[in-house]
Amino acid sequence: MQNIPLEKDLWIAHRRAIGGLIWPKEPKIAPDQKGEFSITTFEGGASGNIVISLLLVDKQISKEFEEWLEKGHKTGEYPGKKVQDHNIIELANVKVVYDKARLFRIFFSYSHEDQESRIALEKHLSILKRLKLIETWHDRHITAGTDFSDKIAAEIDRADLILILVSASFLASDYCYSKEMTRALQRHRKGEARVLPIIVRAVDWKGAPFGNLLALPTDAKPVKSWSNEDEAWADVANGIRKVIEEMQ
Repeated sequence: MQNIPLEKDLWIAHRRAIGGLIWPKEPKIAPDQKGEFSITTFEGGASGNIVISLLLVDKQISKEFEEWLEKGHKTGEYPGKKVQDHNIIELANVKVVYDKARLFRIFFSYSHEDQESRIALEKHLSILKRLKLIETWHDRHITAGTDFSDKIAAEIDRADLILILVSASFLASDYCYSKEMTRALQRHRKGEARVLPIIVRAVDWKGAPFGNLLALPTDAKPVKSWSNEDEAWADVANGIRKVIEEMQ
């Protein structure tokens, strides 16, 4: 192997077949006593073909990532971090088939006045959880002493599917409308996540920024307008399942 310049570091990193580097939650990766690398070292839940690469990286980038990892260890959050490709030189790579199913992360954006609806929907998604297809997150998971805004922003950035529970209360909430929805739609437009409106209660929502998105339940009939709400939520859950299958 060629000599490594003093101003460079050597990385072993995991790349998705489509997408960027998946940096592990450990700053150093080393083989075990058998000389094998553990697949659990790699974060991101990739499925399909992946590439493990040997990379030559500027020391400044290494320093930034070590600081990022240190912060992640403290907060439990590992938001995406971009690196300019021209600062990375690939020395070698090996393709690996990694077919472990990935859990889709679902974020609930809702008004607390609609908490009952959020709970009902989450119950109807139970089978998807049991099948190890999804994991869900909402603001009731936030613990005392946590920066509320930062945590929610981080979870939106981690989500694959963002469910907006639409009601008059949601549209009237400055935080839901201006913060959560705006950030979610930014990721949707970039193709980084999917935003899915769920019409909970009757309200004029067609002029909203998500007004051009196909909503659930079927025909965007508000859940509360169904004679049987369980049927409405079952319809929503089925629609969510189809979206996940399409994304897979």
